[in-house]
Amino acid sequence: MNQHLQILLLEDSQDDAILIEHELRKGGLQFTCNIVDTRLAFETALKDINPDVIISDHSLPQFNSREAIKIYKENLRLHQKVVPFILVAGTISEDFAIQCIKDGADDYILKDRLQRLPSAIENALEKCRIENEHRKITAEKLMLLERYEHVTMATSEAIWDWDITNNCVYGSKGFETIFGYPNDVLQKNTNLNTAYICADDIEKVVASIDDAIAGTENNWTEEYRYLKADGEYAFVLDKAVIIRDSSGKATRMVGAMQDITSKKKETLRLKLLESVIKNTTDAVLIAEADDSSIQLLRIVYVNEAFTNMTGYEDIEVIGKTPRILQGEKTAISEIDKLRKAIEDKIPCQVEMISYKKNGDEFWLSFSVAPVMDEKGDCTHWVFIERDVTEQRNHIRAIENQNLQLREIAWIQSHVVRAPLARLMGFINLIQKDKEQISGSPDLLQYVLDAANEFDTIIREIVEKTENVDTENYESKNTDSR
Repeated sequence: MNQHLQILLLEDSQDDAILIEHELRKGGLQFTCNIVDTRLAFETALKDINPDVIISDHSLPQFNSREAIKIYKENLRLHQKVVPFILVAGTISEDFAIQCIKDGADDYILKDRLQRLPSAIENALEKCRIENEHRKITAEKLMLLERYEHVTMATSEAIWDWDITNNCVYGSKGFETIFGYPNDVLQKNTNLNTAYICADDIEKVVASIDDAIAGTENNWTEEYRYLKADGEYAFVLDKAVIIRDSSGKATRMVGAMQDITSKKKETLRLKLLESVIKNTTDAVLIAEADDSSIQLLRIVYVNEAFTNMTGYEDIEVIGKTPRILQGEKTAISEIDKLRKAIEDKIPCQVEMISYKKNGDEFWLSFSVAPVMDEKGDCTHWVFIERDVTEQRNHIRAIENQNLQLREIAWIQSHVVRAPLARLMGFINLIQKDKEQISGSPDLLQYVLDAANEFDTIIREIVEKTENVDTENYESKNTDSR
């Protein structure tokens, strides 16, 4: 052994100390011997010298070897270092020697057999070296584990570590935080990565893991449903790193599970909204709000119904203002109404004459509503637009029809009154003089003429009414063209 040792010797006999040093040199050890014989001197030497080996006599002034072992253990907690403690005694019972070993001594040597001391020290040094390395590795592992725990506590993910070789799984606190499983349940479950996977997904996930382990890739990702402690399923995104040995065999997987339920639901909701927007017969226009002014709105999206209604392709209007549809006959009052709503960031309903790409006029009715972010700022405006030209023409036709009918009723009411008055007068004559009436054929002809005139007037009213329906139908079709 080429190592120069710092030896702390607890010995109150100078002769025995000399004898021990002689045997150590004889055994080929290189050392510096620090001799103490009291408790205080021993405690001080442990702190100052930081010895490589402790050799202790059993009987010392004011304390003995068992007390020395206890003091040594206290020092061990301070220095985090194991050093050989060898008991050297003149006479000692076997039971006491065994107890000393249990207390922490590495070996014991009788003073009449000191020639064994050098080899005992070398054996004890190797034993302590291995133990110190193990303690160091353990301490580093504990420190890494502590850091690992801190990291897992700081993240919103559930961390799992699968020792494939020994088939054991470690689960972080995230499983309790995210999925509600207590830590003791996790540690008892060696199939943590598959035990709570939805039955409909388990086959896919297990096959994916098996393929990843059997392959050569070092990364694995999968989405599936994971059973929570409350009985609900969470959508999770699971990502893992596969650790392989020198031959490429997978020995370990370290993964992180993220609860993406909210994102999944939001994605599904957005897909549903996208489907509604794409397939609705109403035109949808979305504009980015650069300022509280319609002039500064910039179109970012139009659906297919907008193209069908206006003739504009999306590429032709993206980046332009929604005022692209306005023109000469667009009502200023409606534009002002829209401008005021945008300035005040409130929804509104507007109906105005608008213009298609080819210049055709049409009546456009649309609602517009602001989209606010989490800060309450308006980021976009959504326009839901509908071509109401046919409705407007239909209403106008009905209004024209009603107007003409009113005119017919007013005019014909005066014409009808004339024959009606004659009939009523004749009826009065009949009531006054029935015999005179029966002998006067001219009077009967008078009644017949009045009745025929009355019938003609009624036929004219019917004919004019029918002409009103025909004129409005032709007018409506002409306007729509």
